Amino acid sequence: SAAGTMAALMTHPIDTAKTCMQSDLAGVKYTSATQAIGEVYKQGGIRALYQGGAARTVRICGAFFIVGNIREFATTYKNEHLL
Repeated sequence: SAAGTMAALMTHPIDTAKTCMQSDLAGVKYTSATQAIGEVYKQGGIRALYQGGAARTVRICGAFFIVGNIREFATTYKNEHLL
């Protein structure tokens, strides 16, 4: 969906910072999300902040598609068999 794609693109740098912090178990390299974003940007520019963004966007859109279809099936089933 367009909304899912937009949300994934807008939040990806924050997700990148979160991933950096999670991989730095000792908390030596990244002390905060803000610091992680700055460090990643210094090392590789805007491209580094969006690295892996396409895969994340596809995964999120796929999840929305699956959940939407399950919800539609469940609603139809409920209306036809339980009401």
